[in-house]
This record gives sequence, C-alpha cells and structure tokens, in this order.
Amino acid sequence: MDLNEYQRFLDELVAAAEQNDAVIGLVALGSTAGDSRGPDEFSDHDVWVVTVDGAADVLQEDRSWLPDAHRIVGYFVETRHGRSVIYNDGHLLELAVFDDGELEVTQANDYRVLYDAGGIAERLQAIAARTAREHHFGFAAEHSAGSFVTQMLIGLGRYGRGELLSANQLLRELAPTSLVRVVAATTSAADGEPMDNLDPRRRFERAY
Repeated sequence: MDLNEYQRFLDELVAAAEQNDAVIGLVALGSTAGDSRGPDEFSDHDVWVVTVDGAADVLQEDRSWLPDAHRIVGYFVETRHGRSVIYNDGHLLELAVFDDGELEVTQANDYRVLYDAGGIAERLQAIAARTAREHHFGFAAEHSAGSFVTQMLIGLGRYGRGELLSANQLLRELAPTSLVRVVAATTSAADGEPMDNLDPRRRFERAY
C-alpha cells in the first residue's frame, strides 16, 4: 500500500474510534506504531481496540465502522479477540478488540497509543515493561539451546517413522526459531537494527 494511503487509512480508523462511545482506546502495534521501524509498501495495519466492558463482542463482529468497509472481502476469526480483515486490494488489517478488563492479557513491544479515553497509555507502558522482562533474549539463551536440540531429535524421530508434516514443523520452523533465539542472545546484531523480542525471526536477515 502507498504510504500516503496507509496513513489515510490509519487517520480514518482513529476518527472512527473517537466517534464511537463504546471505544476507550486505540493502539497501533509493530510497524503501524512507527516506533523502532515504520511501515513500508508491504505492511499491514495492526491495531488493538479497547472498549467499555461488555462492548467488545459486538464490535468484534461489526465491520461497518472500519475504514472502506464496502471494500472488505474477508473477515476471519483468528483468536478470541482477533480478526483478520482483508480488503479487495489485498491489504490486511489485523484487528483485536478487548473489553477494558481484558487488556492486561496482552503482550506488546512496539506500540503507540492513538486514542486514549481511559488510562490506556499508562497501562500499555506497564504491559510493554512486563513483556520485555518476560521475553528478553539473555534469559532465554540456555532454554532455547536445549529446545533446539530437543526439537531436532523429536523431529528426526517423526521423520523416521514417516510423520512428515509434523517433522516438517519441528525441523523447519520450531527448531530454527529456537536457534535464532540463541543467536539473538549471544551475538550482537547489526548497529541500529532492532530485534523483535516476541518474534526474533523478524528482520533476522538484516540484523545478522
């Protein structure tokens, strides 16, 4: 998506949140937040909506308030709170809607509060601090090294007995992810290249 169009979409999303009495917060995540990295032509929009208690269920199923709602061609349940919204040009909005009392179940690293009518900024700061404590790379190095060896052994065993799909996940996804965590914990990344503590595979090629 063109970056001007990307910003236009985000501005309309903020305006829609501000006009909805049930919404008390709107938070941008990842590249949408534009913190350690900004969006590019391949970026989706990744946002959380916080509602007054009891309103999240309704807003999760109501797509009419979203920007360019007439262009939505796919609306899929991803998690209890999350929805994938797909537009007719292929653009993706990753949307999660939480009741006020549910916000603390989340984890966050890069974020920006776009609309706050209920102390959302202070709570997100605490959530991000807790996430950093729980997911720092140094703490995970020894555990991740053990996970890598274990996942390789299990994967090779499953491959040996012909369980190819399960082996593929272990050998090509889970074990390499554990190894990436070891590298991130023990080797300096390229200067100025931020690593994602929730998914260290992101931008790994640039960092190493």
